[in-house]
Amino acid sequence: MKRKSATAVAEVGPLSLDDLKPLLPDLSRGLVPSGALRVRGITADVAEVRDGMIFVQTVADAAALEQAVRAGAVAIVSEGAPQPECSLPWLRVQDALRVLGHVASRFAAEPSRRLEVSVFAGDSLRSDMLKAAALIHVRDDGAMVEERIARDSRSLGSVSLQQRMAKHASNHGRSVLLECRAVDLICGRLEGVTMAAAVIGLSEHALQADVEVAECVLRRLPADAVALLEVGNPFTPRLALTTAALVVTWGFNAAADVRATVLRRDRRGALLQVQTPVGACELELAALDENSQRAALAALAHAAVMGMAPERAAARLQRKVASSEALERMPLPEGFDVWTTQARSREGLARALVGMHAFTSGRVLLVPPHLAETASERAEQIFATLDAAERGDGVLLVLEGSGEAERSCVREWFLRGLTDVA
Repeated sequence: MKRKSATAVAEVGPLSLDDLKPLLPDLSRGLVPSGALRVRGITADVAEVRDGMIFVQTVADAAALEQAVRAGAVAIVSEGAPQPECSLPWLRVQDALRVLGHVASRFAAEPSRRLEVSVFAGDSLRSDMLKAAALIHVRDDGAMVEERIARDSRSLGSVSLQQRMAKHASNHGRSVLLECRAVDLICGRLEGVTMAAAVIGLSEHALQADVEVAECVLRRLPADAVALLEVGNPFTPRLALTTAALVVTWGFNAAADVRATVLRRDRRGALLQVQTPVGACELELAALDENSQRAALAALAHAAVMGMAPERAAARLQRKVASSEALERMPLPEGFDVWTTQARSREGLARALVGMHAFTSGRVLLVPPHLAETASERAEQIFATLDAAERGDGVLLVLEGSGEAERSCVREWFLRGLTDVA
């Protein structure tokens, strides 16, 4: 993919309402004041209203409206009918958040048109793919990465995102990596954002809400963008029909555009052979679980469509990628075999155990009490709960969420040599 120019462009100055009319396609035209009313910004947070700004009213609130007027707002955007007590120009629209995003983009000089914005959507794999892609791009691309955001109107809003992207572009940044969840769409965070790529990762049992978020993201892609979809996923045929963008597939399947085969899988991890349209590479991962391998492959596919050589991207991922369900070995002396994971749920632990099933048969693994039943049901091992640490029963699986005290106890227990490792 051809890189966009990263030329720094300052935010635009005041605009007239006439300048903003093209950004308001659903505007009730009869309510638009004409002429030279100058607008200096836009916000949906009444606490941020300053002299010369448009206030976007997303929820009917007479007190907030009065506060915005006192603070110097020059116009009101709302989905509701004009309020008789408000003397300001009232711009009634069908979708206030859509207007907010597009006008915010205009005030920030449309930064996403000067950046390569990639959006990651899906279910449990979404954040893992984003983190893997960040390992590749942040070092020299100066990628702006947004993984998690606070759940309040100011940080979720499109205005703050557009402002951060404008600053990133002015600092010669080139890439933006965004995680998209249902809450981001509800709060209009992607409105006014021009996307270069979307990376979709869904499990075969994904919730309908996660599938709908992926569809929404894909529908927003322009025709010159790229949609990265997983071959063999039951949702891929349906998702491919929702986008006008170029579809590039990835997966552990010979039919994929970016495909991988497992060359080796043992206690050290997994070694993958990856083939892309622009070259091949080998990738070694310390984690054994399937999600880590899928996240790494999706990140390599993303790097390939962004124009990075596969071997260069793989070098930045070597042994670093670990999904939230990854099983990784603790740094203990040779001969001690302890694994950790960040899995928090019964389902997550079950998926994680699949990755090391062949290497743990007949061992005792330590799990928190609330997951002991799941562990014993889903794998052919002997399992113990946290109170087994004092007895010294074999090799352990320690959940990251068990706490530092428990993990320190296990480490000390091993180092004292109180266990007979099988």
